[in-house]
Amino acid sequence: MYMNRHYKKLILSTLLLLGLLSSVFYILQPKPFSPPDIEILDLASNEEQRTNQQLTNIITDVSIIKCNKYSCKIPPGYHQIFPQLNYYDQKLKRTSIYSYYVAVKEESVESATRAIIDLSLTPQDEDYEEVVGGNTDFKLYQKSIIINMSNQLPKDMPLIRSIEVLFGTNDLLDSRDYHTSLHLSNDESIHPILSIFKLSMEEQHDFIENKKLINIIKQKEIINIGSQEKYKIMQLSDLHFGQDLGRCDSSGGACTSDSRSSDLRTLKFIDESLIQENPDLIVITGDLFDISRSIDYKSVILKSLQPILSHGVKFLFTFGDDITSDHYQNFKDIKASIIRFISSLPNCLNSYENKGNRLHGVTNQNLKVNYEPQQQQKRQILISILDTENQNIDDSQINSLYRINNDRKTDDTPTYKLLFFHYPIPQHRPKGKFKLVGAYNEKHPLKDNNSKFIDDAITCGYSVISVGHEHENDACILGQRKDIGDIWLCYNGVTGDSGITRIDSSYQRKMRLFEVDFVKARIISWKRGETDKKPYDHQLIFDNNKVAG
Repeated sequence: MYMNRHYKKLILSTLLLLGLLSSVFYILQPKPFSPPDIEILDLASNEEQRTNQQLTNIITDVSIIKCNKYSCKIPPGYHQIFPQLNYYDQKLKRTSIYSYYVAVKEESVESATRAIIDLSLTPQDEDYEEVVGGNTDFKLYQKSIIINMSNQLPKDMPLIRSIEVLFGTNDLLDSRDYHTSLHLSNDESIHPILSIFKLSMEEQHDFIENKKLINIIKQKEIINIGSQEKYKIMQLSDLHFGQDLGRCDSSGGACTSDSRSSDLRTLKFIDESLIQENPDLIVITGDLFDISRSIDYKSVILKSLQPILSHGVKFLFTFGDDITSDHYQNFKDIKASIIRFISSLPNCLNSYENKGNRLHGVTNQNLKVNYEPQQQQKRQILISILDTENQNIDDSQINSLYRINNDRKTDDTPTYKLLFFHYPIPQHRPKGKFKLVGAYNEKHPLKDNNSKFIDDAITCGYSVISVGHEHENDACILGQRKDIGDIWLCYNGVTGDSGITRIDSSYQRKMRLFEVDFVKARIISWKRGETDKKPYDHQLIFDNNKVAG
């Protein structure tokens, strides 16, 4: 059949136009939500190890490299910093075929003839030079000093040792020791942030020694506090941080400041409470993330832990319901990557070793606190955390608790025992009459498992189990078991402003505190509210070897 050549041209033109429109639609269409990129977390852990091993190195030059899918020419002697500066945009959109990487050159302090001492978005003085490869989107300036026999390196001058790429809004600062944050945009949307690790030769010794001290605590799972008469633990739970400014109201419409929760508000609440309470230890009982607002978990972790890192408080972390089999097929890999990174942070007492998954979950830990006053009886605290992975505690964890507590029975040292995890046990939903202190609003059915776990906890000698999960419950309920004993079953309540509260939208955010008083031989607990800005609901948990009833 003969076809007029004009018709052929028309058909070809139409097909071409349709293809072009389809491509444009594909590019402009937002990508669906995708799981977090655990490679970034794994790279972060590897970078931490590399930095520790190469503290003798300094950065001597910085470049920005433009790469495409097929080619990426890194100058000899330089290495790429992953991920790329436009990683977040590429993750959510399809508008760029190029990737832009920061590349750095490292040399040993002994052989370097120059050192980079600062990075900036604008030249601060005539000593700043533009970083090679910059463009209108990513332009940097670096300041260097020359090192030679007549101009030797000052011992007290901070030198750039490493650079990491983070993603967040203006509320993200890297609060790790010796780190500064350089936002590559002032926009309130999510943008790249350079975390710059600066350390002088003078500071290097203290940096290494502090890491060694924390590693000793992690290996032995023991803190010695000498004759310190009180030990205070702050519990934080259900923080629900994301990479943007906060969670938007799901009812629809424009996301305005009035309809958006505020992660910054949560950070301020924690920061103010740390100043007022000055705890010795923080225990985070899960739901650190809002998974629908998080892609780069490394950045979200650093954002959420800002107050803890800046105040230098020791902390333990356990998972909640944010990373489960309901959300991700590879949830175990994601959890392993997350805890490897968290355990690398300053003053974190978590340790993660792949022990063949002998225990259910990944964040199961014990910490002993020794009180050893001169010429007085020694006492100790046992703080245990469990991972209620998929809302469950299994026999491997229960057996582990029995083992750790039987080992402690070899001496007669009085021990105050506290147990923390995320998901409540069935006895957190008591029947009939019961004693409680605080608000008990959520009464929906709990997962009916581990109904005998309360007996195991009492038998092991724990005075209290404190959980999260239920945002609008903050009570302590007295769990009474005939012929076995009593135990307080406490809730923390929601700490994060981005946590959803369905019963009362104005429900006050809060945290729970515990204090062991060795002299008075007791444990007390109270809560601290965000809006009240004061402690309340003080109660006795344990007194003179007798569970308070």
